[in-house]
Amino acid sequence: LQRKQELAAQAEAEARKQREAELKEAKRLEEEEKLRMQLEAEELARQKKAERELERLKADQELAAQKEADQMELEAEAILAKEMKEREDRMKAEIEAKVKKELQQELELELQQKQLAEQAEAAAEAEFERQEEIKQRRKDAERQQKLAMMESRKRQELEAWERKQEEIEREFEARKIAEEAAAKKAEQERIEHEAEMAQKAEQARIAAERNAERMADLEQRRLREEEKRQRQLALAEEWKQMRAAAEEERRKQELEADAEKKARAEKEKIALEKQREEEKLRREAEIAEARKLAEDKDEFDRKLREEQEQKRKEEIALKEENYRNKMAFEKKAKELAQSTVDSDREAYEQEVRAKLGQEYEQKRAEIYAKDAEKPVTTPEAKPNQFQMDLAERYPIGITEESELMHNREIKRLIVKRKEGLANQYSRVKWNWGGVYYFKNEQSTSKEIYDLETKW
Repeated sequence: LQRKQELAAQAEAEARKQREAELKEAKRLEEEEKLRMQLEAEELARQKKAERELERLKADQELAAQKEADQMELEAEAILAKEMKEREDRMKAEIEAKVKKELQQELELELQQKQLAEQAEAAAEAEFERQEEIKQRRKDAERQQKLAMMESRKRQELEAWERKQEEIEREFEARKIAEEAAAKKAEQERIEHEAEMAQKAEQARIAAERNAERMADLEQRRLREEEKRQRQLALAEEWKQMRAAAEEERRKQELEADAEKKARAEKEKIALEKQREEEKLRREAEIAEARKLAEDKDEFDRKLREEQEQKRKEEIALKEENYRNKMAFEKKAKELAQSTVDSDREAYEQEVRAKLGQEYEQKRAEIYAKDAEKPVTTPEAKPNQFQMDLAERYPIGITEESELMHNREIKRLIVKRKEGLANQYSRVKWNWGGVYYFKNEQSTSKEIYDLETKW
């Protein structure tokens, strides 16, 4: 009985020890389970944090890429606008200087030709006045001789008059020869003038042919402009396709990165499950397993850092590619701006030529108007010998005379308003179109001619 009691007590003690051991084991297992759950919770939290960080980095990267694309687009538009403006301003300045120089040279050449023509006309008028003066002197000499003959009836004076008359006839013959030479000279001038007119007509024909060639060039330029516009549209389409291809490549890379991340996460998940299974099988290796988890965490962090470093390198490569694309676009923008400016050059040159042409036409008209106004002959207070001689030969009123020569038509109006004073007004119209006015053989204006010949 005592032995049985001792055995029962021993069995009870062993059972109590067994229960205590089971309680301790249960407590240890509970603590291990809590530790495992805590580690799993920490690992899950770390993974979620890492995923959120990756998503944030991805969103930041997409936002930065979009901002950079928008910035590049704005910079491209600014570059194109700047190139267009600079080249257009340069083109306009060159065309304005060129057209202004050409028109100025044309005006100066025309003024020189006009000056030469006026000098030739002045020389012709001087020759005409000299011939008229010679005729007038001859008439005066005849009148004086007749008066001398009438006043004196002496034979000696008559003989002297006859000798003088012979001398006058010789002078008349000499003058006749001189007039024939002058007529030959005028005929030569007429032939030269006709040759000059023919040359001008030939120049006008050449100018018309050049205008026709210019119109053909304009049509060819229009076709070239259309071809350039098509090329520009093709370049824009090519640029759009390049951007779409770059965007598609970027999305493809992102999808591949996402797939890689998911595969890595799946792999890590499998590893974690395997680790949990190993923990169930080998709970005695907690320390070693915890160390392995720490090593896995360090490896994950290292891979995360490597991925971030890879993303940074990709961003740098993308920026470099964007820079190269920007430089290529700047080059294309310059070419496009130059082609656009070249296409607008002809039209702008025509516009500037028309505008400056009007200004130079107005300037030319002002110069001709000033030339027509001078010199203005003012009436003299005291009549000269020419006016008194006219008053002796013509009656009171307006006497009209006309003379038609080989290269000009002369219309004379002798206006006598009172005795002892008369004025001669001449209108000379040359066969090339020039019209000049004279008062008492002196140049005057059309206004003076019209005003003082009214009765």
